Amino acid sequence: MNARAQSNQGQATVLTVVFLAVLLGMAALVLDFGSWYRADRDTQSTADSAALAGAQALPNDTSEAASLASSYAGKNGGGLDSVKFSSSYGTDDTINVAVKKSAPGIFSKLFGVNSVNVGSKATARTALISSAKYVAPIVVKNTHPKLLGTPGCPCFGQKGSSKNLTTIPLNRNGAPGAFDLLNLDGTKGGTSGGRLADWMLKGYDGYLDIGQFYSDPGAKWDDSHLHNALDARIGTTLLFPVYAPPQLRRPRKQRLDHGLFHRSDLERSAVHWRVRPTAELRRTFSPANRLVLEQRKTR
Repeated sequence: MNARAQSNQGQATVLTVVFLAVLLGMAALVLDFGSWYRADRDTQSTADSAALAGAQALPNDTSEAASLASSYAGKNGGGLDSVKFSSSYGTDDTINVAVKKSAPGIFSKLFGVNSVNVGSKATARTALISSAKYVAPIVVKNTHPKLLGTPGCPCFGQKGSSKNLTTIPLNRNGAPGAFDLLNLDGTKGGTSGGRLADWMLKGYDGYLDIGQFYSDPGAKWDDSHLHNALDARIGTTLLFPVYAPPQLRRPRKQRLDHGLFHRSDLERSAVHWRVRPTAELRRTFSPANRLVLEQRKTR
């Protein structure tokens, strides 16, 4: 009887040790798998940030796009493996980023697994917008030199005060009485200076599709309400629509495309600009009826 009891006790001890080893192994795997999953999600965040950063320079400059992707990947954990470009709707409009890293194991080392490879991919594409909200009522002609992407750009951020100016002519364009002011609500005829000023101050509260809109007749650019609204928007972002002038002088409709003039430290990318928060713009009206936007660095 005693011999049998001792034998059963020994078997129970062995089984307990085996079960404890299994439980410890499972706990170790759970901890390690959790650590590896978190590391994998981190690589996805890194890839996403790198792709979005690189897309800011597309489609014009793939070298700059690759540099931005590398920089933002380094700021968000590193591990950049490759940066490739492809064409979907336009040449070099898509950036593909791959991130790979080695994630160390903790308890898995007891089983001979020192580390595992984790990685993620992200794709970002640049494209023209199809509609815009909170648009300002001042339009920019599609032949404006700062929209052409000619050698010598970027158009902002250059040394010397004379090179920090962007001028938007407010002259008669197309139909008689059209002075580069737009009826954003799609109506014909004049709009009060106060309403134009409200659109300038707050932006038009509605989505504008690419299409045709009526210009606002008259020289309301000299209205005090509009001046005050522009002064109030110093240091902020303004969205100016880009238009192609009408082929006929009748009626006063203008073809509207969406190009973005963003206030602050501006850089050109196709027909839109991105914003940096370390600058402000000052506006003046010159005697030649031109809206002058001046970039000034701020600390």
